Amino acid sequence: MDNCPTLPGGYLYFEKNTGLLVYGMVYYTGGLYNYTFELTDTNANFEISNQPPVVDFTFSPDKPIIGEKMKFNASKSYDPEGGELNYVWDFGDGNIKLGKIVENTYYIDGEHDVYLTVQDDIGQMITIQKKVTIVTEWTYAIITDLHIGRGYENYQREEYYLTERLRLAIQEIIDNKKLNNIKFVMVLGDLTESGKNAEFQ
Repeated sequence: MDNCPTLPGGYLYFEKNTGLLVYGMVYYTGGLYNYTFELTDTNANFEISNQPPVVDFTFSPDKPIIGEKMKFNASKSYDPEGGELNYVWDFGDGNIKLGKIVENTYYIDGEHDVYLTVQDDIGQMITIQKKVTIVTEWTYAIITDLHIGRGYENYQREEYYLTERLRLAIQEIIDNKKLNNIKFVMVLGDLTESGKNAEFQ
């Protein structure tokens, strides 16, 4: 590249192969930015203006465990001027991937910084960052009540006190499943003789 001055917040260069004058910038927060700059040579005056890409992404699951495949989706990103976009993902674990929708798996727990850089068709780039927290394993909740109604022939359509307490405990877990790493609830006893797992997704 020829004549590559360093400009505030970016760089400028002339690309011989395409004949394009490229100005590159890196942003660290998402949003809509507008900029205009002027270039002057000895023969002409001209003005170039471009709107940078709007960048955002989501990931799922929101509380992944070690070794669980995650999906990262940048479909909410777009070019205000309708141009094509290129996507580069840096997952902070040595993996770099390309594309609007990609997958990655973490094998170390804790917080990981995910960087998405989106470039429009004239070379302007925006980079945003989000944190992903990887947990070691799920917590398993086991509720047991082995003596509800055992030996009684007639419940008279009424719930016993312990049965209602058990129901309330399960409901509390369900209501707070997003606040805790609970994957399964196992109920043992008369309510579920098989002890079948009830999985929360």
